[in-house]
Amino acid sequence: MARPTCERPPTGLNSYWTHTWQHALATLKAQGSWAWEQKPLLDEYVYALMGAETARKGFKWLDALEVYADNADGLPEIAWSTLGKIAAGLPTQWDRHTKRAMALADQLALSERGRKAVGVGEQESDEPADPFADLDGGATILRAV
Repeated sequence: MARPTCERPPTGLNSYWTHTWQHALATLKAQGSWAWEQKPLLDEYVYALMGAETARKGFKWLDALEVYADNADGLPEIAWSTLGKIAAGLPTQWDRHTKRAMALADQLALSERGRKAVGVGEQESDEPADPFADLDGGATILRAV
């Protein structure tokens, strides 16, 4: 049986990111907040996570570059100013992608704040909540009059 178009992950994702997309979709369905109109947001959420991961991998590249710079006696000259500009942009890129992913998670109700805003997962009861029920294990306090 074929899946509806809105429930297919975007093309071009490797298996890791395809499973991430499918897991997010399953989470949205399980909590009852999935609507087909959210597919572009879900796609962008996974792309933002991918961008943050790519930027984070760039930090490892910086460590390798420092080792190269320490042992660069006799190796060809590198445009260090250009590499410095690239390296300076990595934290900014990582921050931008993570903030975008967090905002999309809120909009999709994948985060606690997003679920709270949409009202997903809240259980309504007829009884008012007793703020003192858990104090002292429910023990009753007696006063001498």
